[in-house]
Amino acid sequence: MQVVRCLFYCLLSFLIAASVSAKESSNPLKKNARENQVEFIALDPKLMRTAIARSMKGPPFVAAMDSGAVMYFDGNDWQTLHDAGWGSPARVLSVDWRSSGQLPRIVVGLDNSAVEYYDGQKWHELLADVQCYKSNSPEYNAGHLVSMVVKWGDWPKVVAGMQCGLITYYDSYKWKELHNSGWTAPANGLSVDWSVSGTPRVAVGLGQYNSKTPGGAVEYFDGSGWSELQGTGWAAGVNQMSVLWPKDSKPWVVAGLGQFDEGTTAGAVEYFNGSNWRELHNTGWVAPVNQMAARWQDVDHPQVVVGLGQYNLHTAGGAVEYYDGSQWHELLGTGWLAPVNQMEVNWQGNSSPKVLIVLGQYQPNSGGAIEYFNGKNWTELHDANWLANHVTTGVTQLSADWSQGGNPRAVIALGKVFPIITDGKPPRSGEIQFYNGKDWVLLHDSDWNNVVNALSVDWTAFTP
Repeated sequence: MQVVRCLFYCLLSFLIAASVSAKESSNPLKKNARENQVEFIALDPKLMRTAIARSMKGPPFVAAMDSGAVMYFDGNDWQTLHDAGWGSPARVLSVDWRSSGQLPRIVVGLDNSAVEYYDGQKWHELLADVQCYKSNSPEYNAGHLVSMVVKWGDWPKVVAGMQCGLITYYDSYKWKELHNSGWTAPANGLSVDWSVSGTPRVAVGLGQYNSKTPGGAVEYFDGSGWSELQGTGWAAGVNQMSVLWPKDSKPWVVAGLGQFDEGTTAGAVEYFNGSNWRELHNTGWVAPVNQMAARWQDVDHPQVVVGLGQYNLHTAGGAVEYYDGSQWHELLGTGWLAPVNQMEVNWQGNSSPKVLIVLGQYQPNSGGAIEYFNGKNWTELHDANWLANHVTTGVTQLSADWSQGGNPRAVIALGKVFPIITDGKPPRSGEIQFYNGKDWVLLHDSDWNNVVNALSVDWTAFTP
């Protein structure tokens, strides 16, 4: 009944507006109402939003592609906001979702270290290619952007981290190098405190320069200078990092570690309380921390969920472990075999959290299973068989919404899909599916052959 009422008001408002001459305006209905004293019937924005959302196939989202293209799905139709003309994969993405009827604003970080900004109408290059090293090797010359944090205002502010460890800051007008490439290791973990005036505070968790070089340092920038919170004593690089920013002290950090080298133990979880480090878990899991989420209930007792990878390609992975602030609980062992590729967590106070994970591939099996833990039991929302007679490398991207109760809603992007029997055709990739809490809806098939590297979903614009 609400939808019918809304549509009636929309039609009535349109007929009134059509009777008023419009000279020029970005919002002609508002301008003409003011100039000609036409009284409009006020429409209920909630009803409007509900009526529009109910016609959607899925929520609006932006996808950054391996080709460099940036794609926008408005809930029904696709639009290319930028093609592959940059010539570099789009690696990271930040989106400012504005009011209904406006295209989102977007900042994209490219593999070649360029940073591009879409203002809702056109693109602006904020940062061109960064050269990290003075070397004859092209591998070390390119910046290779790996992490990025954006603050949205009239014009965005950006902190970007490179493969070589270089950290650079854009204050909406110009770029400033906060740290050069002296660390040589990739800035895998990047957290920014924008609450301070002037240059923001920054925490960086470093990976490894290569599999033989120790990594894992954690560095802190207080707005004027750097201090090292942790050196490379862990050897393994930081895979995941969660940071809380107290007002008057150093950041609190939970770091999930990778694997120093193939065949070495991995997966330690380390905690810094602003003064000292404490190991929450050693490398006994053997497998690296692929995904991690933390909840800061107090300084000494964070809650942590980790999704593990594989010790090596021939060893089962995919365990999910939960730290309740004092002890660990295994939510699931390695029975799925495949590694955890992506994970979303819905915290439930002091009770076990709800967890949604998507799996990679345990070769030669197909990957891409979707598993959900409701705080007590696991449910498989989809198995690994997405396409008959094909094998997929798993799911590359996940975004979940927990606002409706019951099963979460989710948007996922599949990796490459190979036919079991080779037919001479190249593998396909990039299929995007939407789970509405009950059924799966195909939003784009894999025929565009383009892996999704980053995904941002506007769940608030979609109400069932």
